[in-house]
Amino acid sequence: MISLETIQNKLSSYSEWKDIAERTPPFLLELYGKNQKLFFFGANHSRNPKDPQYIHLREFWDKFLLDIERDKSIVFVESAVRALKKTETEAIHADSEAGLMSFYANTESLKITSPELPMSEQFHLLSSKFGKDLTAFYFFFRVIPQYHRRVGNKVSFEEYIEKFLKKYKNLSNWDEYDFSIENMKQLHLQFLGNELNIDDIDFINKIKNPLNNDSPLLEINRESTRIRDLSILKNTYELWTQGYSLFMVFGASHLFLQKKALNSLVNGEV
Repeated sequence: MISLETIQNKLSSYSEWKDIAERTPPFLLELYGKNQKLFFFGANHSRNPKDPQYIHLREFWDKFLLDIERDKSIVFVESAVRALKKTETEAIHADSEAGLMSFYANTESLKITSPELPMSEQFHLLSSKFGKDLTAFYFFFRVIPQYHRRVGNKVSFEEYIEKFLKKYKNLSNWDEYDFSIENMKQLHLQFLGNELNIDDIDFINKIKNPLNNDSPLLEINRESTRIRDLSILKNTYELWTQGYSLFMVFGASHLFLQKKALNSLVNGEV
């Protein structure tokens, strides 16, 4: 069993990522072992079916399917497996590339799962280090860009965020904590110093950018990414050493941060 410390030492630094962060995703990584392969698609989370990334994803997927053992192959997606939709377009509209992978995996009868820690564990780990208020606000704030990526039938932000806040209350097991939109607005003022304005896209992108050293969310953002990447790599290592081929689809930043570790894994250096 590989240790988390060994995996962590293989992660790339943010300074290394900064050198290529301005490039536009998607990004592709292909690694090969004996009778197995690891394909990693670094996505941009677009919910527009006409986004060029979906042409690349289809081609990458078709290439992965060549000469694999179906019963020893698996798809990894970010956060959680999305509900199956009837068409590719519906899948992308609802859940971007992760939704499309549910559609593809089902079509090919391949297993699909998420290798990330359960949200309940993420809440526990982050709140033990940063407190409940900052943890709750962090999860709230990162939904805002997701809201803006929606395509068609755009509900109000209040209606959209309500389902997430209810989910967070349930998953966190913080029965007495106030997950109301009103409290999130107060925490926005407390942590970011201004009133919530979901239409200020430049400000939102600046705050959520893990390369912005002035962001009040910098440390919790990076810690969240770290614990997620460690879980992804740990599960990848376990399946790779069992002879599985893996098709991995995550946001582009995860590819950059994990690339060195994945190369070490495939080359037998961990």
